Order: sequence, then C-alpha cells, then structure tokens
Amino acid sequence: MTRVLVSPVGIYKNRVLKGVKWLKPEWIYLLVAKGEKGNVWVECTERNAKEITEKIGFFYEKQIKVLPCNFENYRDFFEDLDSAIADVSKNVSSPEIWIDLTSVPEIPEISILAMATIHKNIKLFYTKAKKPLEPEQYPKNVVTDEGGDSIELPTIRSIPVEDLRESNAADILLTVSKASGTLDGLSNLLDELKMSREKKNYMKLGRILDGLEKYGMIVVEKINREKRIRLTIWGEMIAACLAHD
Repeated sequence: MTRVLVSPVGIYKNRVLKGVKWLKPEWIYLLVAKGEKGNVWVECTERNAKEITEKIGFFYEKQIKVLPCNFENYRDFFEDLDSAIADVSKNVSSPEIWIDLTSVPEIPEISILAMATIHKNIKLFYTKAKKPLEPEQYPKNVVTDEGGDSIELPTIRSIPVEDLRESNAADILLTVSKASGTLDGLSNLLDELKMSREKKNYMKLGRILDGLEKYGMIVVEKINREKRIRLTIWGEMIAACLAHD
C-alpha cells in the first residue's frame, strides 16, 4: 500500500513536520483554511503550509499538494475532506491514508473522526508537544473568553462507505438528497428507484430504511397515512460522499 499523509495546517507547523518525519509518507496533502484574503487564519495556514513545503518539497516534488478547506463549518469541512480523499484515490493506487490531528481546530477534528468511521483505509495520529504549556502559560484572553454560539454535532454511527456503495441504501440516500433531503411516501420512493410497487419491494425498502435510521442517516416520520423520509445532517454528508463517486 502507498502511505499518504493528510495534514490540516494550523499553528503547530513544527509538530506537523515532526509527524512527516515519523510517518515518512510517499504523498502529502496539506489542508489550509479556506476564506477571503486578509483573513488571519487563511494567511496563517497558507504561510505555514508554504514553509513546510519549502522544507520538504525537494523530497516530494509533485507528491505534495496544498488544498483549501472550510475549517469553520462541520459539514463543509467534511465535504472538503471527502474531496481530498477522492483526489488521493485518483492519484494513488491502494492508498493507506493517515490523517494528522496535531494542528486541527475543534470542528474539523470531529469531521475527521466522522470520516474515519466510514473508510477502512484511514488511520489517525497525533504528535505531542515537546514542552506542553502549563495552565498559567496560556494567554489570558484565551482562558477568559466567554464563548460564542454552541454548535450541535451529529452523533456518529459507523458504517463503511464501501459497503453503502454496493447496496440499495446508496440509491436511497442519493434519491432523497436530490429531492432536497425530504421525500414523502414509500410508493414515490419506489417509483424514483424504478422498483415496482409489489409487496416484496415494500418489505425490502422497509428493511433498508430501518438500517439507515439505525445508523442515524435518516428519520422516518409518519405524516397522515404516508411515511416521510428525511435525511439527517449525517445522512446529507454521506450522500455528498456518494455523489463524489
């Protein structure tokens, strides 16, 4: 297998470099913050990625890429990361993907953990600080910050995306996604899937929907006499992954 490093670049550029030396990957993808010019985090991550590339680029030539990702939004980062993994698959045969959690903000970190639950070839690692800060050494404005808005994150339930691709479940997720995330009526869903309205197909569809609901990808609601299938946030993100194929 070909070892590939995917490393979000934050402020800990030296520890990211230490991880490169430890892992010795054959390909490197550096993820930098996406945003408008003048954004301090965009400039910081681009600057640090440039310094990392200058130090190790000689050894990698075209085997090192810098990709922008939205570090501020859970769903956007998940989709950006999925695009990066799709790019790896196009360029590398039999990749073993290692994602470095060393310099990752909180929201992307949860996205990475979620991505690892649906890919069998993803491994995670972290490079500790050589001299960790003591509590009193943290900047006062960091310690006394009153906090902004709270963000609800989806509960992750593992199911390999490879298994989904080979099942009717993928067709259901993509179909509901194309219907803006909500579709009313099992009969309508069967029609969209080009399946006949036979009892055996209703039963098969029910079993698949039960599984998708178990994994937190859909919610099945009863509206009058019909059933409404609605994608959860997790289901929307998985559908986006499947749409990249």
